[in-house]
Amino acid sequence: MEQNKYDILIIGGGPGGYEAAFRASELGLKTAVVEKEQIGGTCLNHGCIPTKTLLHAAKWYRNAKEFDAIGLHANDVRYDSEKMHERKEEVIRTLRNGILSSFHSRKIDYLNGTATITGRQQVEIQVNEQGEDLNAEKKILYAENLLIATGAKTAIPPICGIELPGVCTSEQMLEKEICSQKTLIIGGGVIGMEFATMLSGFGSEVIIVEAEKRILPLFDREIAQKLSVHLKKKGIQIKAGVQVEKIQQMKKDGKEILLVHTSDGLSTETETVLVSVGRKPNIDGLFSECFMQSEGASLKIEKGRLLVDQNYETSIAGIYAAGDVTGGVQLAHMAAAEGICAVESIAKVKHSMNLEAVPSCIYSDPEIASVGMTPEEAKSCGLLVKTGKYLMTANGKALIENQQSGFIRVLYMEETGVVIGAQMMCERATDLISELATAVVNQLTVEQLISVIRPHPTFCEGIGLAIR
Repeated sequence: MEQNKYDILIIGGGPGGYEAAFRASELGLKTAVVEKEQIGGTCLNHGCIPTKTLLHAAKWYRNAKEFDAIGLHANDVRYDSEKMHERKEEVIRTLRNGILSSFHSRKIDYLNGTATITGRQQVEIQVNEQGEDLNAEKKILYAENLLIATGAKTAIPPICGIELPGVCTSEQMLEKEICSQKTLIIGGGVIGMEFATMLSGFGSEVIIVEAEKRILPLFDREIAQKLSVHLKKKGIQIKAGVQVEKIQQMKKDGKEILLVHTSDGLSTETETVLVSVGRKPNIDGLFSECFMQSEGASLKIEKGRLLVDQNYETSIAGIYAAGDVTGGVQLAHMAAAEGICAVESIAKVKHSMNLEAVPSCIYSDPEIASVGMTPEEAKSCGLLVKTGKYLMTANGKALIENQQSGFIRVLYMEETGVVIGAQMMCERATDLISELATAVVNQLTVEQLISVIRPHPTFCEGIGLAIR
């Protein structure tokens, strides 16, 4: 039994799980990770990485069609869907192998199988066929501490016809051939925006249906409005304040198509419907019946999410949770940070991550990134603030790369000059935002940011010019 006893057993091999495992190893804890699918979780296998890989291809394809603007010419510009998917899988495999290699070098045990918590310190593993031990159908592992990092799963709205062929989630869409001539996207959040950008880039007609009054309802209003304008210029139709009520299948010209009925009384014909209305914590089958009978009464769960304290410990001592399963900010980098902090709580060391300023990114065209407070939030809190804003139309690097628009906005306290937030909509925004996140976390002032020499010509020059 001793070989199956760990200081920490992590259930879930996504960013929240494997980053936590790396930190646990650094702190000298005997560590094991269990993942029921592929290492890397949703982010690596069905989310961030494959989506951005195809977005990169879509951008190159779109740029190639606009070569004339920069004096280049290309004939017969087309895309090979099969080859793009092969490259996507190659990127995923490379990153997967990198994580597994790191596990091996750090002496972290990895099991590919389904975990069920049967006791406070006991987990039963149903080993998958490709697991390390082909002779054992089940394993019992013991650990002083358990960390649940099982992430989230796609939320499916209760719409009549949602189960029809041609209606898919983002995960299913990533496995399809990119050949749909028309796609209707239910949901105008981050996932919807990225898929709209990608599909439109490959020439698909795209319609976005968002129940709220505008797309990106959780983002800064000005960013949402400007992105709407950009998307419409690309031919993407946006129907905001509208709900999908029913989906029907019908035949037209010998082909199966979908008819989507919306609350504005209209109906739209489409080949494909993408459901992207958000994700919900994934704890299905995680706890055994006997565990719930003995411990369930003390396990605090609210709307499907595990409730944790400031140390990421659940209401049951020794059982911790981090990432999407706790229902907080659903971002891969947030899950990783929470996983690290949970491990540090277990090891009784100071948290190394500051979770007060979490960058949010959208890989649309142009990219969008935000951190800290927005002007609207500052106003609602009664804070006296100033904003510095720079339009990227005057930026040399933006003009060189044929980027026609965008802005950087920095929010800081009127009296002290301390930076409390930033919003960007421009090329490389998802990279640039880290400088402002560093400023917010460390309470840097605009004077300190102005004192930095930034190279020319670069996109990052816009940060300095926004606050001058």
